[in-house]
Amino acid sequence: MEVKQADIWTWLKEMPPTTRGRVYSEPASALAVLRLLPEPCRHLVLKLLYVQSPIPAKVAANWFYDQHVNTKLKEAIRILRNLYILIDPPSSGAAPAGGQKPAQELKLKVNEIFQNSLHKAITMSGETNSFGKPPESVDKHATSITALDEYSQKQWEAVLHFLVGTPIADRDEDGNERNDEGLEMLMVKSGLMVKGYDGLHITNSGFAFLLQDLHVQVWGFLVHYLEMCQEMLLEAVEVLHLILTLSSLRLGQDYSTESLTVSQKQALRDFRPLGLVYQRKSGSKRFYPTRMATTLVSGTRITDKPPSDSGFIMLETNYRVYAYTSSPLQISILGLFVQLKARFSNMVVGVIDRNSVKRALENGITANQIVSYLQSHAHPEMMKQAPVLPPTVVDQIRLWEQERSRLRMYKGRLYSGFATTDDWRQTCEYAHKLGSLLWIIRAVITYVADIHIEYMNTTALSQTMAPAKKPSRGTTTIREFTIADAITLCNSASGSTSIFCTLKYVVTQNPIHLYAAISLLPLALLFDVLDGRVARWSRTASLLGQELDSLADVISFGVAPAVLGFGVGLQGLFDVLILLYFVNCGVSRLARYNATAEMKQDASGKVTYFEGTPIPSTVIIALIILFLKELGLIGDENLPGGKWILFGWTFHPFALLYLASGTGQISKGLLIPKL
Repeated sequence: MEVKQADIWTWLKEMPPTTRGRVYSEPASALAVLRLLPEPCRHLVLKLLYVQSPIPAKVAANWFYDQHVNTKLKEAIRILRNLYILIDPPSSGAAPAGGQKPAQELKLKVNEIFQNSLHKAITMSGETNSFGKPPESVDKHATSITALDEYSQKQWEAVLHFLVGTPIADRDEDGNERNDEGLEMLMVKSGLMVKGYDGLHITNSGFAFLLQDLHVQVWGFLVHYLEMCQEMLLEAVEVLHLILTLSSLRLGQDYSTESLTVSQKQALRDFRPLGLVYQRKSGSKRFYPTRMATTLVSGTRITDKPPSDSGFIMLETNYRVYAYTSSPLQISILGLFVQLKARFSNMVVGVIDRNSVKRALENGITANQIVSYLQSHAHPEMMKQAPVLPPTVVDQIRLWEQERSRLRMYKGRLYSGFATTDDWRQTCEYAHKLGSLLWIIRAVITYVADIHIEYMNTTALSQTMAPAKKPSRGTTTIREFTIADAITLCNSASGSTSIFCTLKYVVTQNPIHLYAAISLLPLALLFDVLDGRVARWSRTASLLGQELDSLADVISFGVAPAVLGFGVGLQGLFDVLILLYFVNCGVSRLARYNATAEMKQDASGKVTYFEGTPIPSTVIIALIILFLKELGLIGDENLPGGKWILFGWTFHPFALLYLASGTGQISKGLLIPKL
């Protein structure tokens, strides 16, 4: 029971020492706390119960016959000191903070208040009202134990029905009007239900509550009730006395309410809907504790229902559910996440679908809780197979839950309607440097910024959006270039020089100039690769750099290869038309890339693929021309495929290589992953 009573331990531990002493002053309360303690703690307390002087911990270690004696002793001492049952005698000195004094150096002594109360409880001496006072007269309407069990079970099921949202009768079996206001407040305060626009709904904690053992459920309610005592103007210590006293009363015996305090009488009325006590009428001066109350501090089962009866659910791979039960409560719980289709005298049939699971998820129930409930209540025949539940159904339930987290919402601020393009560009660059840029639409000059970062930089951002000052004399664009921009200009210079070398080769036919023109194109490719890496490494990427890169690529990988083809023999009319087509395809490809790059970015802001062949791939044509030069296959008459005369104009089939390259660049169906 020690695990189940974790909440009541926390509540007792957080009490002030004086208040805790009032709890231990009642014999019934002291005896109930002793019965709640773990076995090593009970063993230690009973050994020290009739010892007046402090006992060294090393002596107490001999009372444990176990190989883990030190661990058990330390844990028992820690629990008892937290509950103020063991105290530090004056001779042993104060313990360090947290009570972590070595166990072998401690001297153990039981709190005198707890010790005296426990003496009275064991010997039944002193005031006897602590264990309840039977009435002087005999009850004419005495209730049997069987009737008490049925009453307690019906009351508790009504509580669970209220939790799952099933309508319950307005009056109980005795004709008394049912008042659910206190129960509703207890449900909301404990976090088991939440108020919505259409009434109360079960929460995630509420569904987890349904999966717990009955002892844990009852203690959970009682601890929350104790926490609400101050709000209800009740004395919490007196209510706790009543709870612990109920656990020590005899089942089937009636007790008088005359010895109870005002707070205890109110608590007794509030415990009736929970099934802890039975009163024939609300004003009755006697009450009967039920089995639920008398077994609070014992390990006795509250009901005599065999454990095997708890398995009643059959789940098939086609998502159909067959529940062999006639319990309205179990049917109501299934209805939280199962679409019920048919109901028979001892069985209900339903199906788990997306809508039913979605409804459960909206009420705070998780996929793990649904799977846990199905598994814990699986039919014995399903328990024979491994795994117990069909994996396809379990995986699908979890996937339906993941659908709810497919999209994430971020707070942002939309900026639009800029007066000029320069204002828009400067603001975007500044937002990019802050790391707050979320989305850009180039066509309408709009962008969205992260609202958190934007608020921290409101002043600086407003300064950036201010009209740009006219540049002073002597200011040049070169001063705005970064290292990456300088490398991009080297790319442009390589392509331009290649064009000049090709023209020189056409005039002089000196092969050195042709070799130079071809070699400069791979060099331009190297610069093209480096500028992007340097920009990312130095975090100096800018819109200016993007535009420079595109213009340099047009020169180096569009115009220069076309001029190179013209220089080695593609000089006919059809050849020139194809070369012009090749250059225009390169320009169109770069324009489309710049306009759609943001749409293809992943979560890290990088473009993941090329749409069509990238324009630097035209360097391959230059390498092919170098190979043909070595074979002596360049010139008007020597190009592969020869020379054709069509309609009086010259055409070289070798120009089809440029036609294919240009077409590949503007292709939308060709997607190439970006390395």
